[in-house]
Formats: sequence, C-alpha cells, structure tokens
Amino acid sequence: MSLQLFQKIHQSRRGKGQAMVEFALVFPIFLLLVLGVIELGHLIFIYSSVYVSSREAARYGAAAGFSGAGMPYYQDCTGMRDAAQRVGAYGGVTNVSLAPGNIDAPNTTGVAIQMIKNGSNTPVDYTTCPDLDVKVGDRIRVTTQVYYQPIVPLVPFPSFAVSHTSTRTILKNVDLEKVDPGSPPVADTYGVDLSVADNSLLGAQGTQVTYDLSIRNTGSIFDTYTLTLSGNSWTTTLDSPVSVAPGATLVRQVVVTVPPNAPHGASDMVLITATSIGDPGLPPASDNQALITSAPTYGVNLATPDDSKGGVANTTVTYDLTITNTGNIDDTYTLTASGNLWPTAVPNSIAVSAGATVSFTAVVSVPGDYAGVTSDTVTITAVSDGDPISPAVSDTQTLTTRAPYYGVQVSTWNSKLSGRPGDTVTYTIHVYNTGNVPDTYDITLSGSTWPTKTDLSVDVADGSSKDVLVTVGIPSTATHGSTDTVTFTVVSRGAPDKSTATASLTLTTKALAFSVSLSAAPGTYQMGAPGTTVTYNLSVKNTGTANDTYTLILSGNVWPTTLNGSVSVAAGATVVLPVVVSIPATVANGARDRVTVTAISTNDPLTPPASASITLTTSVPRYGVRLTLTVPDDSLSGAPGDPITYYLTIQNTGNVKDTFNITLSGNNWPTSVVPTSVTLNPNESMTNIVVTVNIPGTALHNETDVVTVTAYSGDALAPHATASLTLSTTATRICPYAGSLGLGNKSINLLLYNNGTGAEDVSIEQIIVNWYMNTDTQSLDYISYLGRKIMDTDVPGSLLDPTYPYITSTFPAQGAWIGDATTRNLPQGASNYGLNIYFGVNIDTTKTHSIEIRFSNGCYISR
Repeated sequence: MSLQLFQKIHQSRRGKGQAMVEFALVFPIFLLLVLGVIELGHLIFIYSSVYVSSREAARYGAAAGFSGAGMPYYQDCTGMRDAAQRVGAYGGVTNVSLAPGNIDAPNTTGVAIQMIKNGSNTPVDYTTCPDLDVKVGDRIRVTTQVYYQPIVPLVPFPSFAVSHTSTRTILKNVDLEKVDPGSPPVADTYGVDLSVADNSLLGAQGTQVTYDLSIRNTGSIFDTYTLTLSGNSWTTTLDSPVSVAPGATLVRQVVVTVPPNAPHGASDMVLITATSIGDPGLPPASDNQALITSAPTYGVNLATPDDSKGGVANTTVTYDLTITNTGNIDDTYTLTASGNLWPTAVPNSIAVSAGATVSFTAVVSVPGDYAGVTSDTVTITAVSDGDPISPAVSDTQTLTTRAPYYGVQVSTWNSKLSGRPGDTVTYTIHVYNTGNVPDTYDITLSGSTWPTKTDLSVDVADGSSKDVLVTVGIPSTATHGSTDTVTFTVVSRGAPDKSTATASLTLTTKALAFSVSLSAAPGTYQMGAPGTTVTYNLSVKNTGTANDTYTLILSGNVWPTTLNGSVSVAAGATVVLPVVVSIPATVANGARDRVTVTAISTNDPLTPPASASITLTTSVPRYGVRLTLTVPDDSLSGAPGDPITYYLTIQNTGNVKDTFNITLSGNNWPTSVVPTSVTLNPNESMTNIVVTVNIPGTALHNETDVVTVTAYSGDALAPHATASLTLSTTATRICPYAGSLGLGNKSINLLLYNNGTGAEDVSIEQIIVNWYMNTDTQSLDYISYLGRKIMDTDVPGSLLDPTYPYITSTFPAQGAWIGDATTRNLPQGASNYGLNIYFGVNIDTTKTHSIEIRFSNGCYISR
C-alpha cells in the first residue's frame, strides 16, 4: 500500500514538469498568433475606413443641388474632403488634399479628387475643383489613402499605403425632391429677374452700344432660361439660352448697333424676355426688360454780351463770345469769319463737351484810314464737325464795329454823407463810359470850402464803369449840422467836342450833430416804503445824427442810487437803463431825495460836449386823513323814534393814494355810516359820508347820545393815519308847561297844561320845592293834585342858616307818593290841572319860592 502511494506521487510530479516544459515551448507561438490576429484586425479596420470614406466623398461630390458653401457639390472640394474625414477619422483618414501622383506613395495620407469626362476613361486632376464646364455624364473620382504601420513591431508585417478609389456620375440638371416623412412635400419654385444698370444709353451713328444684362434666378432650383428679343428695329444681339443656379446672377451682354443714317435724337427700343425652361407651370416663370438706345442730337449756339463796339483807327477791337454745345454728345466746331472788310481773327476750331459752354474772342483790326466806311460787320459761323447728317448743324453771330463816339455819365449811391468834425468822409463815384471806344476822363472838384481830394483822371473802357473816390475833410471846428458842397466834374479827353462828353455831380457833406435827451418812466417822481428800492426806467435818446457813447453821472442825491456809468446809443435810437434808488429803512414818513442824472457825449469834439440832465425825486409815503362836517353842526336833536342824519367830508391829506375804513364807537343808540370804506387820491375829498343816528322811541326828553366817527388807513391796531369826529344827538319831546306860581299864606299853587301839538300822556315823577321858613319849626304838610293828596308826609324844614332860611324838599325822596302813577297823570290835552303845596304855618311870602316838576317822559318844568 505504501509503495503504490509513493509511485502515484512520483508519477504526478513528473506530469507537472512535462506540462511546464510544453507550455514554455508553445506560449511564444501562441502570443505571436494573438498579436498577428490583432494586427490583422487593425489593418482590416483601416481598410474599412478608407473604403467607406472614399465612397462618402464621392457621393458628396456627385450629389445634385448646392452645398452649404453656396456652390454645386461637384465644385465643393473642401466639402468632399471633410465628408471623407467625417466617416473615416477613426481609421486615420484626414481632410488633407492629396495629389493624384502621390497615390500609393509611402508615408502619405489624404484625399485625392479627380474628374473623368463623359466618353473618356482618363481621370484629370480635380484637387482644387477648377471652374470646368461640367456636363451630364461626367464622373467624380475620389481616392482616400492612409499609410498603414504595425502597432507592435514584433509582428513581421510591412508598412504600406492603404487606399480606395470610388467613382460616381455627377447628377446635373436632375430635378430632385426632398421628402420629409413628417411634413408634406415642398414644391420647387421658379422665377427670374432681369435688370440693367442703365436701360437708356446714347450711341453715335454707326457705333455699337453694349448693355450688361443681369439675369437672376429667383427660384429655388437650378434653371435654364431662353432669352428673346422683340420690338426692335435696330440690329440687336444677345446669347441664349442661359443656365443660372438658384439665387445666383449671370450677366450677358446685349449689343445694339446704331444705324449710320439714324436721324438726330432717333431711338429704338428692344424688349428682352427671359422664360424658364424648367418651370412646368403655365405660363412658365418669366421677366422682361426694355432697353432704349438713342442716336445723339447735335446743336450749337453762338452768343456775345456786346455785338456792337466802336473802334479807333489803327487799334484792335476785341469781342467776347461764347459757344454752347446744345446737343447731347461732345463735339468740335469749325469757326469761320465772313462778310467783313476789316481783318477779323477767330480760333480755327473749338471742342465743347455736351451741354457745356466755352468762351473765345474775335479780334477786329480797325484800319488807319476808314476811307469813308463808318462801320464793318463780320459774321462768325460755327459748324459741327461730328454731325454725320448733311448739312451739319451750325450757328452764326454778327459783330459790328463802328467809328468812335464819346459819352460819359457819373453817379453815386449816396451824394449826401455825414461825419464828425475832424473826420474824413469818402464818396464812391461811378464813372460810366457811354461811348463805344475806351476813353480817359479828366476830373475836377469845385465849390468846396472844406478840404477835398480825388484822382486827376480815370481810364474807362467803352460800355464799362470805374469807381473814383472823393474825400472830404470835415474841419474839427465845424459846428453841429453845418454843410459843405463840392461839384465833381469829368471831361472826355478823346472827344473832339468836349461838351458832348462831360458830366458832373454835386456832393453835400454834413457835420454830424451831437445831442441827447433823457426821460424817465413811469415819471420823474416815485414813492417807496422805507427799506425798499424804487426803479426808474431812464431812456437815453440819441437825438443827434451820429452814433455816440454817453457818460452817465449821478449828483445831488443822499440816498444810495445806482446807474451804469456809460451807454452807447445809435443815432436816432433810444436805450433804456434802470436807475435804482435805495430808500433807507430809518427815514421818516414823507421824506424825499432828489438825484440828478447827467448824460455827457464822449464823441462830441466841441467844448463843452453835448449833454442833458434830468432830476428824479423819490419820497417816502406820507399818510393823512381829515374828517369834517359837510354841514357844520355836530349836535342835532330830534323826536324819539326819528333818524338824525349827519353829512361828513373825508379828505386824504397824505401824498399817496390810500383806502380809509370808517368806524363808529361810543354810541348807545343805533347808528350807521355809509360808506364804511373809501379810497382817495392824494388831497382828494369825499363829501357824502352819511352817519345816521336812530333816536330810540323810549328816549327821554333831552336825553343825549354821543358817537365817535373814526377814519383810518392800514391796520386798525397800527394805522397809517387816523382822524375822529364826535357827534352829539339829543332827543326832544313836546313837554307840558305851567302857569305862574301862586302863593297863599300857607300854600304854593301852580296850574299845569299839556295841550301842545304832539303832546303825549305823562305823569309826575318828581317834585322839588324850594321854600323859605318863617320860623325854625315850619314844615311842608302835604301835596295835592287835582284836589287829591298825592303826598301826605310832613317834611320838616331845617333852618341851617338863620340869615338865609332856604329849604329844598324833594319828593318822593322825602315823602312817598300816595297811590300809583295814574294819580299823578297829566293826560294829553290837559289844561288848568292844579298842583298845591301846603305848609303847616304861614310861609314867608316876601321871598321867592319855586317848584321844579319832572315828568315821566323826561320833561321838566321850573317855576
């Protein structure tokens, strides 16, 4: 058992060793085989990429339509190479351009593009996609190449170029329709647009005119158009048909031949129509363009501003002429002079652009001896060299040169000028030669007392004028407004008769006047409150005849006053300046200040210079008011219940317009005033102020009411001005009266009456008895009225002074009334109502006794 086990173990170890040896021998071969399979897969992948990329590029180049680069696919070489790289990039395919000569060359990778024309099997290089005339049946040939190199150098595979070539027939003039499975099919559109930069050209007879006709495909598909001509009489050529890509424009030339015998301005119109060949619609897409070709017009015009001049013997006369090409084409004109006796020179020919004008001269030589000829006329003729029609267009201009005659005129824009004393004024005189030959004129000045100066002579061409300056010096001592006159005279030197060629002009020079006036608005007097400013608008008027500047001076003022120091004013003009017066805050009412403003001319050369002054007065307002009676009675009376009217006058005693309020005070009776407010100008019065006092019906006789009438302006608590007037009104009634006082030994007797007009019922309210005693024990016993006692209380007398035993007794103060007021009634119309005062002993009848009676209406009787 142990031996068998040992044998098994020995055999197992021997088998393992054998396997290791066998693996070591086989593994390299296995590894080489695996790498070979990998390398072979690498090669197959490269070839597959090259194969697919060449096919994709060929398909791209043969596709119908236009690429994203805006050109047919067969012309988009960059797009073909990009298509090859897009599908073969992982296999090493690049978009590098590869020349066909480098196909299969070592170490080269890229894309080669060739073209095989229809009917030929020979490819031509198309690497740059040249603009070849590609036709239906032509083929695009694309070769892609990648240089293969093994991944592991241990495998004995060589490096070599892997390439593949694909050929495709180019799809051209094939209608294709894109189908979107999710959208309805979109039909192709057809359209064409014809245009030229200028559809109307000019062409000389016997020449050709060429138009560049632009043909634009406005459709969405490549199209071919037939071009037809119609309506033309002149020979016109145009190539047809023409193919244009969608959105592209092709230019074809239209050639029009102008007949050599075409009349001036003749024209011919041709209508060009482009019609789509591919448009299946009826009618197919089309457009037309009219072209108008015109033969030129020829024309010429000769002109001169002066066709007649005078000529002096042995001199030349020059005429200025213009020649205008009135046609519409450049031309050259031949000039000739004819019909003349005196030699005349003109240019042989002149070239003039269409519509242009060229100046030239004709020179006439006047002979030394006229030989009885007083004038000569020459005809200048201009004939077109370019006009093919016979006779060619032409024009003429006659020029007449005459024997000389002389004349002159003088004028000036202004024969009257002014200046400051000491200045010099200048006149411009226009000397006009009215003759027909140049002349020289002698100049003289006469009649002036002021210094004058001018030229001695002046040369003037015939029909022309020249300006001559005349200066006049104004003396510095010239007074304002003084004048001087000078006569300017010209005389012809050439005229045989001087009187026929003489002219004169009178010039008047005036010394400028300097003067100024001042005025103020709103006037020379204003008022303002203390602490404020008052502004005067000072008008400075230049009343002279020269512009001037004035110095402005203030004087005489105490209050601060401001004004510009100077002002410039044109002659006759006015400038307004503010004069500002500041009123001090502390000045009293009614205060005033005056300032004198003086304007002095700075340009007036005289001494003293022109000046003017104005005085401005500024015051502070003074307020005042006066109240007086219009009817001079401040105390009136009236019956109770009646109104009493007072008429007052109010006067504004201030120096400003003011408003016054009128008030009443102190009165008990109803009182009114009309008006309660009045506005018055300074010193103005109003006389119809009415104050009405209503006497109460209960007012007692002689009862008085006093009212104070006050007029004030401004604030009632702090008025500007105030005035008062006191009015006293008294109530009056028709009072009872009494007869004479009668004395008895022991009584005083009185008869009462109340029968006056307007009397009223009254009652006795108070009785005062003044009596004399005989003894010191005498007393007033009682009082009877109408035989009935109305007081029965003994009132003893009291002799205070034995030498003057006078007693006053007052009732009811010293003795009560008996009964009510009716017992003391004195009715209206009463007569002989007796009142008796009785004493206990005899009274002193030698003395004067008295009785005072007061009634209920305030009336009073004393006897």
